[in-house]
Amino acid sequence: MIFKNYVLFFFLVLINSVALAQWSTNPTVNNVIANPTGSQTEINAIADGNSGAISVWTDFRAGSTSDIYVQKIDSSGVVKWGINGTVLCNEVESQSQAAICADGYGGAIIVWVDNRSGTNTDIYAQRIDANGIAQWATNGVAVCTNSTNQYSPKVITDGFGAALIAWSDSRNGNTDIYAQSLDIFNSGNPNWTTDGVDICSASGAQTGHKLVSDGNSGAIIAWQDKRQFLNDNIYAQRVDFSGSVQWAVNGVVVCNATGNQGSVDIAPNGNNGAIIIWEDLRNSQYDIFASEIDFQGIEQWNTNGESICTNPGNQRYPKLIFDISGNYFCTWQDDAAGDNDIYAQKVDMSGNLVWNSSGIAVVAEVDFQVSPSIVPDNLGGVIISWQDYRNGSGYGDIYAQKLDDAGNPGWQPDGVAVATATDEQGPFVLVSNNSYGAILVWTDNRLQTETDIYAQRIYKEGYLCVPISVHLGTDIEQCAGPVLTLDAGNVGAVYAWSTGESTQTISLSTSGSYNVLVTAPGGCYNRDTVNVVINDLPVVNLGADITQCGGNVALDAGNTGASYLWSNLVTTQTIQVSTGGTYIVEVTDGNACTNKDTIDVVIHNVPMVNLGADVTQCSGTVALDAQNTGLTFLWSTGSANQTITVSATGTYSVMVTDGNGCFNSDTVSVIINTLPNVIYIETNDTVCTQNGSFNLTSANPGGGTYSGTAVIGNVFDPLMS
Repeated sequence: MIFKNYVLFFFLVLINSVALAQWSTNPTVNNVIANPTGSQTEINAIADGNSGAISVWTDFRAGSTSDIYVQKIDSSGVVKWGINGTVLCNEVESQSQAAICADGYGGAIIVWVDNRSGTNTDIYAQRIDANGIAQWATNGVAVCTNSTNQYSPKVITDGFGAALIAWSDSRNGNTDIYAQSLDIFNSGNPNWTTDGVDICSASGAQTGHKLVSDGNSGAIIAWQDKRQFLNDNIYAQRVDFSGSVQWAVNGVVVCNATGNQGSVDIAPNGNNGAIIIWEDLRNSQYDIFASEIDFQGIEQWNTNGESICTNPGNQRYPKLIFDISGNYFCTWQDDAAGDNDIYAQKVDMSGNLVWNSSGIAVVAEVDFQVSPSIVPDNLGGVIISWQDYRNGSGYGDIYAQKLDDAGNPGWQPDGVAVATATDEQGPFVLVSNNSYGAILVWTDNRLQTETDIYAQRIYKEGYLCVPISVHLGTDIEQCAGPVLTLDAGNVGAVYAWSTGESTQTISLSTSGSYNVLVTAPGGCYNRDTVNVVINDLPVVNLGADITQCGGNVALDAGNTGASYLWSNLVTTQTIQVSTGGTYIVEVTDGNACTNKDTIDVVIHNVPMVNLGADVTQCSGTVALDAQNTGLTFLWSTGSANQTITVSATGTYSVMVTDGNGCFNSDTVSVIINTLPNVIYIETNDTVCTQNGSFNLTSANPGGGTYSGTAVIGNVFDPLMS
């Protein structure tokens, strides 16, 4: 009982550890799909339609013969069908060369080569649902059991409930191509003739076949064809839903140019036809050519194809996809630089090259980069992966890169390391995970004793973990003054700012481009950059406070061309003030930056000094009064009194100064005329009243005015005396 409890506990811990698994963030660790005793090889995989992947492989855990196993890993990196996968077929003898396609319902159709007969290899198939449960007969249904060997099966669905399978077949003595349709809803029963229909049985070998749906319940199949014996050419055939070939017997020629053509790949053209791509020796070196063939099997581009890349050196092993944008993307291995690099090209519907004529270098690192694969990123671009030997060990790692629709790299310049464990990683399969990233599944020799199956998810940002969000905000332009704070968020992460600081937030007051690399505890990282422009404030200086006596004060805010607002609501650059007070001006420049200054103005009244009108009098003295009692006086006579009395003709001025030092002055002209000394020399100085009036004329000096009793004008009237 104790033993049973222990086993149960171990089992629960094991199941729990599987459930809690997540995607590795370390390219030397990755996620295990299967690592039982014995080797696992011949990996194949598809997307599960929910950001995960379904993998199938050849498995030697049972010993010297191989079986077929499957595993599903979900979007979180959790394997769903048991530790090390679940068996799909473990019949006697060996099963191998599994191919897989989605069934359109969350499950998969899998075909493989099967040696259960013990005499020859046949083709078998199985459907599994989204839970990994077989839907057809245990250990699969027979697709072809002809007495000769069949191998290299390929499978697609027609989108209408049938699985279309093509394989290489030796029943006629050479390697030919046959095909079969299975009803996926009816136990995998064949829709066509037993053991398949003849796609091509021309003389020579037909190999390397690929197939795509024709969009009408049939398939288009392309292959490398040796019917000319001396050269390998490219041929194609369409088979309809009933199993009838639709083009010429044994296919239509796609390319029969001089030299060998091979390594064929195919993609639908979105219009019931296909695009076919291949490597081509017509120019005595391997180049890349492609051709479009329509629903009727008619070539749509140039005879023998359009050149995709004819760089010096060899371009080999092209891969092709059709994108939602209506364009084609392809990638290949290119040794134009002396070692193998990875290149890519975008091709429009007319066969025109969209990127530069030589293609775009996806990676050009040291040593070799080989065996590229390509999937759409579902954003108008592509994700490309390859085996990479830059580490110098002689063992290949796996790297990946994203290109946008213009061919610009979206990840690290020479690719993101996906798998860099000890020894060899690869071959691999790249699948789109429907979340703008990808999942890679591969055969891995890190144990160096046997090969296992590993997987890794790469997110759309090029990270191996759930990307963290780093957003410093939009570019910033502000006016100097308040300290600007940038916040990288993600509390508890590790921060590396371009300023050298390592805190979550930084404060700054100068213009520049600021970036931060944020690494989360799980090792996932992200970065962001923000450009900051801090405009200087306008310099506003009204000068020192002003105290003056009377008059106006001119205030100038400077900064010609700016906007102004004074505290007295005036909006000009300069103002004239005549009264004391506190004056403030706010200046706004062309960057909307505002600054202000304040000045206190004191204008004291000057003393009012008024000596009156000019004075002219005859003899005597004149009193002059500067008024302003209590102030300080300084007369032109030197007197410091408020009043002075003058008796002489002259100009008199006074300066009056008050307690604020304000002064004023006035000037008055004083004329004091001297009285004349008149001598009356009238001889008749005695006059009787009866005498008549007479003129007074006998004075000296003459010309004066006479006055006195009975004098009117210059006439004396005795009667008035």
